Amino acid sequence: MKPLKDNLITSLCRLWNKLFYLLPAFRLHTFTPASILIIKPCCIGDVLMATATIAQIRKAYPQARVTVAVGPWSREVLTHNPHIDQLLNCASVGSGRVSPYHYLNLIKRIRQGGFDTAIVLDRSPLLNLIPFWAGIPRRVGLDSQGRGFALTIKVPIRPQRHEAELYLDTVRALGIVPQKPRLEFLPTPEEASWAAAQLKAIRKEKEGAI
Repeated sequence: MKPLKDNLITSLCRLWNKLFYLLPAFRLHTFTPASILIIKPCCIGDVLMATATIAQIRKAYPQARVTVAVGPWSREVLTHNPHIDQLLNCASVGSGRVSPYHYLNLIKRIRQGGFDTAIVLDRSPLLNLIPFWAGIPRRVGLDSQGRGFALTIKVPIRPQRHEAELYLDTVRALGIVPQKPRLEFLPTPEEASWAAAQLKAIRKEKEGAI
C-alpha cells in the first residue's frame, strides 16, 4: 500500500513541477537576504543535523534575521543556539499527520513575518509549499523526486549522502562554501553541570564495582 501511495505522490509532484515551471523565475544572484526562515519541524536527530547548516547561514549573512520553524518536540535542540534570532512553533505541521488548521495558521504567521528567503530542510511537498503560500520570493530546499516543485532553487538529493551534508547542499546552492561545519548543541550552564554530575556518579559507581 505504501509504495502505491509514494508513487501517486511522486506522479502528482511531477505534474505540479510542470505547472510551477510556467511561473516567472526568481533570479537574485547578488541578493543579500535580510530575513531568513529555515523550516525543519522534526525530528530531534534531524534537527540536530540541521545545526551545521544554521551556523553556516549565520556566518554568511551576519546581519540577517534568522528564524527557524521547528516543532515543540524538537525545540529544545535549538533553544540556546546562538545563531538563531527566533524560533517559530510549527505545532503539528511536519509531525506526520497534518492538521489543516495548524498548517494554514503556520502559513499565516510566516506571511506576517515578512521573510524574503526560506530554506526548507525537508523532502515533504507540503512543507515545500508553505513558503510559496506565505509569499516568500526566494525558496531554497531539497528536491526529492520532484517534490520540491514549489521551490525557486531546487537542490537535488544525492544518493548515499549523509543527512547533514544534504542540508549543507542548500547552503552550497546559495553560493556559500561551508567553513568547518559541525553539529552543535548548547545546553545551559545548569544543564552542563547536571550532566557532569551524572557522569561523575556513573564513573564512581563503575569504580566501586571493580
